[in-house]
Amino acid sequence: MIDIRLVILILLPALMLTVVRIIFAYLSKKEYFSSDLDRWIDNNTYLLKLSDELLAISSVLFGSYIVLIVLDNIENSIFSISFIIISLIFCLVCWIGVILLIGNLVYPVNGLKLTDSSRDYNILVQIYSRLHLADLSLGLLTIFLSNLSNNQYVLYSGYIVGCLQIAFTYYSKSIKIISHITSIVLWFLWIIIFQWHY
Repeated sequence: MIDIRLVILILLPALMLTVVRIIFAYLSKKEYFSSDLDRWIDNNTYLLKLSDELLAISSVLFGSYIVLIVLDNIENSIFSISFIIISLIFCLVCWIGVILLIGNLVYPVNGLKLTDSSRDYNILVQIYSRLHLADLSLGLLTIFLSNLSNNQYVLYSGYIVGCLQIAFTYYSKSIKIISHITSIVLWFLWIIIFQWHY
C-alpha cells in the first residue's frame, strides 16, 4: 500500500523540481535567449509561469520532507545533519529568489511591468546564477543525505549522484546540457530510492 503522505512529501516535489530544472535547461537553448530577451520572455511566458508555480509548491514540500528526515535522525549523525540543514537553507533561499525574480518577469505586481531590457537581462542572469547555486547545494544535500542510509548501494550511489549534480551544473555548452539533464533525472530516481531505503 502506497502511503499518500510519502507521495505528497517526496515523489511530487521531487518530480516538480526535476521538471523545473529541465525546463530551465531547455529554455537556455531557446531562440532569442541571448539576442532578444523581450521576445524570449514573450515566447516562453507559459513555461516561465509553470516553472514559477512548480518551484513555489515543490520548495515548500521538499523542504518539509528534508526537515522531517532531519528531525528523525537528529541524534544519529550531527555532522551530516548540519550539512543537510545548511544545504537545504541554500537551496530554499535560491529557489525563493528564483520564484520572486520570475514573478517580476511574468506576473507584474499591481500592473508594474518591467520594460527595460537591460534590467530583464540582469534578472535572467540572477535567475540562472541562483539555479546554479541551488544545484550545487542540492548536490551537497544529496551527498550528506546518503550518509543517513544503511543501504550501501543507496549510500554510494548518493555520493555519485551528488557529485554529478555539482559537476554538471554548468550547462551553457550543448554537450553539457545533456549531462545536466541526465544528472537531474538520476537525482530524481535516487531521491525516490533513498526514501524507501534510508
